[in-house]
Amino acid sequence: MLAQVRSYALFGLDAVPVTVEVDVSPGLPSYALVGLPDKAVEESRERVRAALKNAGFPYPQARVVVNLAPAELRKEGSQFDLPIALGLLAAQGVVPLEALSPFALAGELGLDGSLRPVPGAVNLALGALAEGKKLLLPLESAKEAALVEGVEVYGARSLQEAVAFLKGEEALAEARPEEAPEAVEALDLRDVKGQAKAKTGNGQAKQGQGQARHWQGKARPRPGQASQGPGQPRARPVQSRARPARPGQGKAG
Repeated sequence: MLAQVRSYALFGLDAVPVTVEVDVSPGLPSYALVGLPDKAVEESRERVRAALKNAGFPYPQARVVVNLAPAELRKEGSQFDLPIALGLLAAQGVVPLEALSPFALAGELGLDGSLRPVPGAVNLALGALAEGKKLLLPLESAKEAALVEGVEVYGARSLQEAVAFLKGEEALAEARPEEAPEAVEALDLRDVKGQAKAKTGNGQAKQGQGQARHWQGKARPRPGQASQGPGQPRARPVQSRARPARPGQGKAG
């Protein structure tokens, strides 16, 4: 059975839509994750397996293929844990497929089934707003994402809460921001996801700017000329002159 779940990959400050496709079919138990995942995404296999088991949900003893589409985009981070886990449950009939379609999901799973916050919650909310999706996140991230107006954000503390909410067994209140930030004092490059070359170039530019300020106003000595301290007279350069030949002196024959 095939299940599709909407999520997002963060590139800089942009949230790019990603469809998490989970297929469970008869065959020898196996697990394949494709779609250009990084190491953190590949490790989601063990986190999801342990979380489903410890939360009391079945893990399919069948052939499992998880595809992160579009396949040509690099997928980074642990925010795909929750979409993969719910996709596995939907493919097994535990969660209704129609319950997932209005939502976009993101969240990191603990081995006990708890949900941990993920970076870029505001960017995820902007991506959901652009697509007209509701957003289901870990509770801490949901409070941050709720700063974006016009999008419904729900926060869950665990995988059990998320499943009960999607099945209509438990109601979750729409997330509200704790308090709006007064002002942004400074931007931090740590808030930017990816863009390693741009970050490196920015750091090198700052180092070059610091060196330029260090040497500003300082005259470097010429080659062969000693450096002079303040108040010292400028030394005249020594010039070597060839002595004129005496009368009668010539080359020996």
